[in-house]
Amino acid sequence: MITKTASHHPFGIAAALSLGCALNSCVHYSPRILAPAVSDRAYRQRSLNDLGLAAFVHTVRPGAIWQTQTMDLADASLVAAYFNPSLEIARSQLRTAEAGIVTAGGRPNPELAAGGGYETSPEAPVILRFQLSLIIETARKRSYRILEATKLADAARIGLNEASWRVYSQLRDAWMDHLASLDSEEAFRRKSQNRAEAASLIQARFSAGEVSRPQWDAERIQASRAMVALRAAEGQVIDTRIRLASAMGLPAAALAHLEMVKESDSPPSLEALSIPQVQRAGLLNRLDVQRSLLEYAAAEARMQLEVARQYPDIQLNPGYDFDEGHHKFTFGPTFPVPVWNRNRGAIADADARRREAEARFLALQSQVVGELERSAAGYATALAQFQEADRRWSVFQQSREQAMLRAVKVGEEDRLALNAIRLESVDAFQGRVEALAKTRAAFSALENAVQAPLGKVPWIAPGASHLPQREHQ
Repeated sequence: MITKTASHHPFGIAAALSLGCALNSCVHYSPRILAPAVSDRAYRQRSLNDLGLAAFVHTVRPGAIWQTQTMDLADASLVAAYFNPSLEIARSQLRTAEAGIVTAGGRPNPELAAGGGYETSPEAPVILRFQLSLIIETARKRSYRILEATKLADAARIGLNEASWRVYSQLRDAWMDHLASLDSEEAFRRKSQNRAEAASLIQARFSAGEVSRPQWDAERIQASRAMVALRAAEGQVIDTRIRLASAMGLPAAALAHLEMVKESDSPPSLEALSIPQVQRAGLLNRLDVQRSLLEYAAAEARMQLEVARQYPDIQLNPGYDFDEGHHKFTFGPTFPVPVWNRNRGAIADADARRREAEARFLALQSQVVGELERSAAGYATALAQFQEADRRWSVFQQSREQAMLRAVKVGEEDRLALNAIRLESVDAFQGRVEALAKTRAAFSALENAVQAPLGKVPWIAPGASHLPQREHQ
């Protein structure tokens, strides 16, 4: 009799069906296994011939032919954008922030309370009770939650671009350091060859009795030191190649047969860069400035939300009772009475965080101005030093060494004098190499201050949709 009586209550049947549908639509757990040995093996198998890399390059540069034997900085930036693991961290943080928008937009679920029993009355022994609670949010609280989460997601999206810029910056620095090490190796190789030639000439003169043994010993020591310096320079080339491979997200073996395409070794002039425009662009377009503004907007939305929480939500509690054969329906709202707690603490906390976000933005803006001014002045100084070193090397190359060659041909000077001039020319070349490396570093610092490339190299700033989602191997 109880079962028959309960089956005639559509309210209970609808509630049971709704509960069953809700449980059936739940998200099921899906494991993701992380195996260090497997991921290490997958990393060591990476190469420039990766099919996914080629497909990514074609999406960024439609119609381009992917070269794996020669590469310039623009090509290397594509490899880093695809392989460098730092970007996956930023993309994961962005997905977390975007999930926060879904969380913020969630509405409070209704609550269903059900009960039943019986009494000793033989006429109507069954007692049933159902009560539904519906929460209605007031004062646009849900809108403010969504606004705050949206601003934080936008800030995380800027954070992805910041991570992409850091990857490019690390790659560019490693690329420039490797170029500098190659130039330095060439300078030390020339010096070692000239020192070896000088030692050979001094040995011939010593054998002829024209010079003393201490002179020959001194020249041999210089030749030995030049060879040691050359070996150190060769080791530096290996070290910078490993750093370059790491910045690209590849094992060092992947670059074993790669030929680097060097760009022009003449840094751009101050007029070509248009420093005032560069500084203005950096102040307006820097990624951390944009992110700081979005964080302030999120703090402003949080302040609006906490102010709105002063106003209580309304809870509707429709109910149904079946008691002694009577159907009873009840209605009535419930809401807290803000007597003791007016949300003043949360409002004060939100206001303090908003002021903190404002102070961080103003401090960052001041810091950016200083960085732009220092980097511009540093590049101007380094460029002047390079121009002087380049002029000195050109004098040796075009004037003194050529004049000495003509003097040797006509018999006015000997090969030892020519060797001495060439050693001075090598020293001038080495000074130029060092000045060029400093100028490149100053140019990189200027790019970092602007957070945008200033040369002809495009910056690949991959968003979450640009790269394929690679599963764990």
